[in-house]
Amino acid sequence: MGKLEAVFRIHLAYPVITLMGNQPPITVSFPKTGDAVRIYMPEDDATATGPPFGGTKLTLIVECHCNEQPLEPLAGSPWRSRVEREAAHSLHQFFEATRDSIFRRKNVVSTYPVARSEDIGSNLLVWGYEIEWIYEGNSFLQQKYPRGMPAIEITGDAWRDATEQLAAGKTVPAYRSFALDAFYFSDQDSFRGIVMACAAWETALRFYLANVASKRDAAYDIASRMRGIPTLYRFAKQARGRSLFEDWITELSAGGSDIEYRNLRITVLRGYKALVEALPEARNRFLHEGTPSADKPAADYALAVADAIDWLFDTSGEG
Repeated sequence: MGKLEAVFRIHLAYPVITLMGNQPPITVSFPKTGDAVRIYMPEDDATATGPPFGGTKLTLIVECHCNEQPLEPLAGSPWRSRVEREAAHSLHQFFEATRDSIFRRKNVVSTYPVARSEDIGSNLLVWGYEIEWIYEGNSFLQQKYPRGMPAIEITGDAWRDATEQLAAGKTVPAYRSFALDAFYFSDQDSFRGIVMACAAWETALRFYLANVASKRDAAYDIASRMRGIPTLYRFAKQARGRSLFEDWITELSAGGSDIEYRNLRITVLRGYKALVEALPEARNRFLHEGTPSADKPAADYALAVADAIDWLFDTSGEG
C-alpha cells in the first residue's frame, strides 16, 4: 500500500491578515477513511494576479493510501472524489473554526462568506487553485483550476417579463425566490441549499392553502398556519385531490408520440417525489445531528422542489 498526497495550493479571494508568528500546520482527521488533511499557514503570493486585493495562498495537503499506484486521478473516480471532498470539508472547518474563535474572543463578526462547499472550486473564499498529485514522494500530475467570474444573463424574454411585472407592481413570490436561492447555494453551500429548498416548499404549501385552496373551503386557511411540512403537504394533497405529481404521471402514461421522453420524465418525477418527501428529514439531519451532507446533492432537492411548486399551482389538474 502506497502513500498518496494531493497538494492543494489555494489562491484566496480575500486578503488574509496573519497576526501571529510561524505556526505548525493544523491536522484534520477522517477516521472512516483513515485519511488526514494538513492545513498550512496562509502566505503572501507575489505572483498572484487574480484577486483584486488578494495575493494570499493557502496550502492544504490530503494524505491517503492506495493499494496500487494511480496512473492518473481520473475525474469521477471514487478515491479522487473522496480526496477532493475531504479537502473541501477541511477548508470549511478551518475557516469556520477561526471565524468562531475571533467572534468569541474579540466580539468581532467576520464579513467574508464561510460556506460548507462540497468542492473547493465552489467555495466563495477561493479564487483559484492547483492540485499536485504525489505518490510515494514522486509527483506525477499537476492540474490548475482558475475560478470563472459569473455572468449576469438578461434575455429579450427576461426583459419583457420584467417590464410587465414591474409595471404591474408585482414581485416574485417568496417561495420562488427561496427555490432560486436553493439552486444558488446548492454548489457553494449544500447546508443552506437544503434549508432554502425546505423553506421554498413550506412557503409554497402555506401560500397555496391560504390563498388558493381556502377559496373552496375556509378550513384550508386554518390549515395553512399549522406546523410542519408533512402536515401542510397532507392538506395540500387533499385540496389537489391527489398526491404529488400523480396527475402528471397519469397524463404522461396515457400516451403520446415520444415514448422515450415520457418514460424518462415519469422516472424523473417519481424520483423528485421521493426527494420532496425526504426533504424534511434531510434538513433535520443538518439541524439536529450536524450531518455534513445529505444522501443526495442539494441541487437535486432544489430541482425536485421547483417542479413540486409548479405542480402545486397547476390548477388544470385539481380534483
